[in-house]
Amino acid sequence: MQQEIIKPGDYDIVLPIAKPDGIQKAVQIVSDDVTEKATSIALMQEKVVGARCFFVENVCVVAVILEPFYLKSERDGYIEEIKSAIESAINGNAIISTDIDVYTKIKAEMTDAQKMALYKKVTERL
Repeated sequence: MQQEIIKPGDYDIVLPIAKPDGIQKAVQIVSDDVTEKATSIALMQEKVVGARCFFVENVCVVAVILEPFYLKSERDGYIEEIKSAIESAINGNAIISTDIDVYTKIKAEMTDAQKMALYKKVTERL
């Protein structure tokens, strides 16, 4: 069997990584994929009526609207199930919030400052 020797100049597959916004766009694409996956997993749950999320500081913050529960322990267990399902799917940390104020403030085009402010609000209430 004859082997072909490939020289670095034979293929033009090198893309400049140091483009302005190149790394930031790559991080944005990854975080968009994570948020879409987390949102879809939350919405697949039976008692979840609505879900929105954002990604900040390696944490996926998911705000959900749930159908009413009779017992707080039942509600807390359900939230923990959602959290574990999302964390296993995204291979990372997740915070689940049932705060309607957080849910309404999550938008598709949030700035990093808005995300951090909302993240602080969510973590203060844990």
